[in-house]
This record gives sequence, structure tokens and C-alpha cells, in this order.
Amino acid sequence: MKKLNALLFVAITALFFVSCEKNDDKKTIVVDFEDVKLTDSIYNGSDLSGTKTVESTEWGNITNYYKNIQSGVIQLLNIYTADYYSWKGFAVSAKRDVKTNGYQNQYSTIAGSGAAGSKQFGLVFEKGTICFPIPGTNHVKSLMLTNTTWAYKAITEGSGMARKLAAGDYFKVILEGYKGEVSSVKKEIYLADFRDGKSVVVKDWLKVDLTAFDDIDSLVFTFDSTDKNNFGILTPTYVCVDNIVLEDWGYNGLN
Repeated sequence: MKKLNALLFVAITALFFVSCEKNDDKKTIVVDFEDVKLTDSIYNGSDLSGTKTVESTEWGNITNYYKNIQSGVIQLLNIYTADYYSWKGFAVSAKRDVKTNGYQNQYSTIAGSGAAGSKQFGLVFEKGTICFPIPGTNHVKSLMLTNTTWAYKAITEGSGMARKLAAGDYFKVILEGYKGEVSSVKKEIYLADFRDGKSVVVKDWLKVDLTAFDDIDSLVFTFDSTDKNNFGILTPTYVCVDNIVLEDWGYNGLN
């Protein structure tokens, strides 16, 4: 009887732990931004559908609209400043002018299309944040990046205050994964690299491995460049983003 009870205890214990394990059948999710409705080939928050916030600055009160753009299972933080008809954070675009240099062409990708020839892609300006609001889908595997046309032209030709980059220069985007308020993992991707004899400027979609970015709540994009002054970076701080690959692990039984 004691032996039978011991075996029963082992079986129940094993069943309990199996019920709490992650499902081995992982589901791959690709966020490609094709589900975001555009107006004149862009969405930048100018419809003022975000949450209105009046903020006091040294130049007076500024009216901002904060919105989480939903695409697939992720949310993209967008900030639209109504007073200046400007935006920062994330936008979504289908612009593909690969020739025009300057601010008026800020929404175009130098690759000429979204990743793998798709129509739409995400766009970061200054600082971008992706949030993963659904538990189980925040296991990031990879994403695709490329330069905007304006950034590419500024790097290779110069544009306004931004000078053409030369030997020793670089322009990079920094990806940082957060768990709550704590940064847990970081990766730097050089969108232009002229260090150590290199002469690289990203023009096609580049796949970035993010398997180290496991179980994060948000992914933050920032920039750095050797072309800067006391006010900050002069290279246009934009990057195009597409085909974010996630794994939805799911759970069996208890969560």
C-alpha cells in the first residue's frame, strides 16, 4: 500500500508540472504593418485620435496626442504635435521615393518597398517604442531594418546641417529590450559604418537576429552618429522597420 501511494504521489506531481509547462508547439507571428490604414500612403497620428495632452515647455504650451498604433499583436507608440504638425516615435508608411533628398521625403524607404516587396512598413523617428501587450507573444526572434531615403542621402551626399559621412564616421540604431522599467538586453546595428576602412551604408532590408531579446515587455529604438553638435545628432534619426517575427509560446493548463 505504501508503495502504491508513493507511485500515485509521483504521478500526480508529474501531471502538475506538465500542466504548468510551456506548450512545445510554438506559433510564429509576423507583424508586417499591412493592417494599418493609411491616408495618402502614411499614418503619423495627424487624425488626432490619440489621447490629448497639453504640456508646458520653455516655448509655451504644446498640444500632443499620444496613440498606440495597433499592428497585429504589437502596439507602436506615436506622438503627434498638433501645434507644429509634426510627429515622433512610430509612423507607418508606403512611401518609396528613392531619389528625393530632404525633410519633405521623410517617409520613404531607400529600399523602394517594404521587406520582401511588401507595400507598408513601420518608421521610427527620434525614439521609437514597441509594446507587447499580450502575454506569450513577447519572444522576439528577428526584424528587418533599412535606411530611409532622407537618411541615406544625408549620409552619402549631405543634407541641410547634416554632413556627408566620411572615414571614421558611423550612424547606428540601438535596440534595447525592457522588462518593466529595467533594460535587460541591448544590440547596436550600424546603418552606416565608415570605421576601420569600411564603407557600408544599408540600402536593402537587413535581417537582425533578436533571439537574445526573450520575454521582454517593450523594445526601444534610439540613435547615435558621429555627426552631431551641442544640440544633438545631425544625421536624420530615422529607420524603417518591417517583418517583426515573434513566437507565441502559450501555456498548457495553469498560467
